[in-house]
Amino acid sequence: MRKLRVLLFLAALGGHLADSEAARPKRWLVSSAQDFLAGDFKDAYVSSDGRLLLAPTLEEVLDTEQPVIHAAVADKSGNLFVATGNDGKIFRIPRRGSGEQWADLEENGVIALAVDSQNRLYAGTSPGGKVYRIAGQNQAEAFFEADDKFLWDMLFDERDQLYVATGPRGRVVRVDAGGNGQVFYDSSEQHVISLARDLDGNLIAGTAPGGQLIRISAAGKGFVLYDSEMEEVRGIEVDRYGNLYAAALSFANGKTAAAAAAAATVTVTAKAPPKTEQKNGAPDEEQTIRLAGDRKGKRLEVFRVDREGLVETLYGADDQLAFDLLVRDDGSLLADTSDKGRVLAISPRRLVRLV
Repeated sequence: MRKLRVLLFLAALGGHLADSEAARPKRWLVSSAQDFLAGDFKDAYVSSDGRLLLAPTLEEVLDTEQPVIHAAVADKSGNLFVATGNDGKIFRIPRRGSGEQWADLEENGVIALAVDSQNRLYAGTSPGGKVYRIAGQNQAEAFFEADDKFLWDMLFDERDQLYVATGPRGRVVRVDAGGNGQVFYDSSEQHVISLARDLDGNLIAGTAPGGQLIRISAAGKGFVLYDSEMEEVRGIEVDRYGNLYAAALSFANGKTAAAAAAAATVTVTAKAPPKTEQKNGAPDEEQTIRLAGDRKGKRLEVFRVDREGLVETLYGADDQLAFDLLVRDDGSLLADTSDKGRVLAISPRRLVRLV
């Protein structure tokens, strides 16, 4: 009986000690960017030096109810136009008030948008290869039809000449005010994906599947500024000092988004970025994953080319894609990334914040 009382006492004591241990406060340290990135963000951002701060307020201005928004452009009045697929619809979002459908075109996808000096909207479609001029709501008229099937990007110069990036023959077509087009530059690539203009008036083009950044002179002569190891160059931006920024992409399946779209016959849904595979399991304590990358990523490389032609990688990742960039007034660069719908801000000092 005495042995039984001793055993009961020890059991009770063990339970009391266990309860005390469970109630004792525990500490852990969350300080690095990777620690924060493992969580879900709401009204907060994290920087590559481990700071967690309040994020800008997000406000939804329009739900297009379309599966893809391919492009967006603002006119001189501050109205924002967005191009969608797969029903060929364009929506207008005014500076004040609610958005509305602006045009419904015959083609499956509206891939590119541009605005001329008279504030008229132009829309490039795929896979039909047509450009429409839209003077007002539901006032779309055929303006130009290209020999190529896909129109990836468009921009105007100071003389209202429209430059159109096409595929699958990798050409840039110049269209005059009367809708007459001619080949301005014929690359060795299958697709010219993105266009921009530098401070000297040259055309800057990004290509696929070779992942080249090309400078095209006013005479239509091309010079390769950067021949990346990636497959596509997108989102070209030029800052006030003449530096060029672009995102180079490489896809897990070895097939560029442009090539996937070119293989489509009815719709252009294949142009949407392929879904990245999620990695199962958290990294162990010895593994380092950087938010501000200086590693040579297999999927994304954001780079800068200065006026002297020097190329510098600003950010790299092997689990993200970025399809557009934007230079802000403070010199920072915004990059949209998949597959979690995150926007990164890269400062001139290469400090990266998840906005």
